Amino acid sequence: MWDKFELDSTVLKVPQDIRLWQSEKGIVDIKADTLAILVKRDGQKRGYFFHGQGKLVLDTIVETAEGALGRSIEKELNKPFLMLTRTEDLQAKLSEASEDDLKRMGYENWRSFADAASESLDRFLGRQSFIHEHSRNRGFVFAFPSDDEKLDVLVADDDKLVYRSADITFISEAGKTVLKGPHGMICSGNGKSVVIKRGNFIVCKDCAAKTSVST
Repeated sequence: MWDKFELDSTVLKVPQDIRLWQSEKGIVDIKADTLAILVKRDGQKRGYFFHGQGKLVLDTIVETAEGALGRSIEKELNKPFLMLTRTEDLQAKLSEASEDDLKRMGYENWRSFADAASESLDRFLGRQSFIHEHSRNRGFVFAFPSDDEKLDVLVADDDKLVYRSADITFISEAGKTVLKGPHGMICSGNGKSVVIKRGNFIVCKDCAAKTSVST
């Protein structure tokens, strides 16, 4: 059974640029005038649904014996997205949206935004159990719609970070990193690295030669 998520009845706005999340691996920013509506779970405040302008920047580069592999991700957040986290700090920074604020974003009134947010929330939560698995954490859970109508999910809690999209999975925790992409998988930690490529080769930092493996 899914936990019970619901939306508040008041539409809010971001009065100034805000950094929602930051670590040494990346940031999530939103711009002023972004619309927001509170997300509740079992009556408790658990996060916000946003629609406006913003940016996700994430470093998924992994240092290996073959050099730096992976890439930096930069994603414009101009579609509605979900953030689950503790809300106290952000709540004080938001103000109630006016009719002009709603019309600026293409909504006739608060109800049209609430309906659109509710539809997207149902779609997000119904499609991605990964969100539910982490929704009780004290960290952050973000769900961003991708261009192919799927979801990119970011989970961040202290030194643990998980990012999953259609083409990559990136996990970083306590100095250890795993990156899985279309060309293979990289595991790195404790001064060692292993690269598993589609060509069925493993490269180990403290190994002198490449070793063929079957997959």
